[in-house]
Amino acid sequence: MSDASSESPVDSSSNIENENKNEDGPCTKNIKMLENEVESLKVQNESMKAKLLDANMR
Repeated sequence: MSDASSESPVDSSSNIENENKNEDGPCTKNIKMLENEVESLKVQNESMKAKLLDANMR
């Protein structure tokens, strides 16, 4: 039983290190790229809403 408990902290620290490595990986870059694209689409959506409202008021 002492063997299992002694392995747990080592496994936990290696998992944390792997998670930290993944934060700087391509997934983070993809997430940032998608967040930027979403923001751009929100701006385009608001612009189109304004154009439609303007056209509807004429």
